[in-house]
Amino acid sequence: MIYSLSHYWFWLFAIFVGGLTTALLTRQAEKNGRISPWLIWCGLAFGLGLLMALLNVLVGRGGVWLETGLAAFASFIFGAGAGVVARGGALSEHRNWALGLIPCVLLWFIGNIFELPRLEDGLTRAVGGAVKNAGGDSQNFSVDGRDVLLPNSAPDRTALAEAIGKTDGVRFVAGTDWVFSETPVAASVADSAETPKAENPVGADKKGDLGWADPGKRDYGPSGAALDSEGRAPEKSARSTRTAPRKKVASWTDAGGSGYPSAKKADDSSEAPPVKATPSARDKTRASIALLKSLPPTGVLDKTACQAALDATQVLDKVEFRSGSVSIHRASAYVLDSLAALLQRCPEAKAEIGGHTDNVGEEDDNRDLSQRRADRVAKYLTDEGVAADRLTAVGYGAQKPIVSNDDEDGRSKNRRIEFILK
Repeated sequence: MIYSLSHYWFWLFAIFVGGLTTALLTRQAEKNGRISPWLIWCGLAFGLGLLMALLNVLVGRGGVWLETGLAAFASFIFGAGAGVVARGGALSEHRNWALGLIPCVLLWFIGNIFELPRLEDGLTRAVGGAVKNAGGDSQNFSVDGRDVLLPNSAPDRTALAEAIGKTDGVRFVAGTDWVFSETPVAASVADSAETPKAENPVGADKKGDLGWADPGKRDYGPSGAALDSEGRAPEKSARSTRTAPRKKVASWTDAGGSGYPSAKKADDSSEAPPVKATPSARDKTRASIALLKSLPPTGVLDKTACQAALDATQVLDKVEFRSGSVSIHRASAYVLDSLAALLQRCPEAKAEIGGHTDNVGEEDDNRDLSQRRADRVAKYLTDEGVAADRLTAVGYGAQKPIVSNDDEDGRSKNRRIEFILK
């Protein structure tokens, strides 16, 4: 509750002022000191809501809406009481206070629309840090309101749940059969090489945190399909070109057995049909895998080696954005973590972050969008510890395509972020 109040204090203060103003402007009292029916019903609803909050009846975002609703009503009543005291009136003069509830309910609704995403975003960062410090996958969880969904299959789940539960703002940790962090190529490379986590190609301090990977997997190609011993990929797959096949999983359930709202169900097939990689894509993937595995586990890299490692990382996983947006995909955040670790290993080099788009839309709009995306990536890397004076963000729009924009596949390749060391 206190964590929620720290995010909603402005809106609660505005509601308090609304109650204060209402009491100053309305002075009609109930006869013989009676309590108005509206206040009785609201009091009963408040008591029921408080009981539901204490018993955690509502989960996820519903729980946050309930908590803030209780806090909003309490703020309104305290504000109205303060208004009565300020003008020397009596609490029996509450008959028309209900009129002031209307704008206050609107403030409560708007406050949740604006603040709830920010609350979840801040909690996601905090929980991600706690999971990483506990040696877990910092992407393999989901925040819903103030509750955290942690896969039942997560390694050392008990220890991770304990670390998450100690994070300020977390209400409780729920179990789920879903896996939220999908297997990136680089993680599978580390597994197939059977190297200790200290030999993570992007830096030992990352503890091998390259995403969720099932033990025992072989190398993965650009589609996420397993490569054979000669580096060949299987036939074409209908699944994402970024992830390995996953087994069928059940819908979400919390730790106590009560159901969370079910997310989109997993594919009923235990394995997806394989993907056929083109020779050029296969060769690039194999070369990138070999390069990253050849890097020393720690120490400073020269500019040439660092540039090659940056390029190889982006061959395996691409920094992606939502269409027309500067919001970074969760999977892209993993890629940027790896790129940040590499940049920290070549501290003398400066990097140009180039933003590129396809040719859909006006050129000025595309250039502006690519600039904002490059700025967003630079900000992310700065937050990860890369010195800001080493980074330059440039938006090129659609001026430098790497393939034709005639089809969606080509346009997708042209929507990219490039790193050039100088």
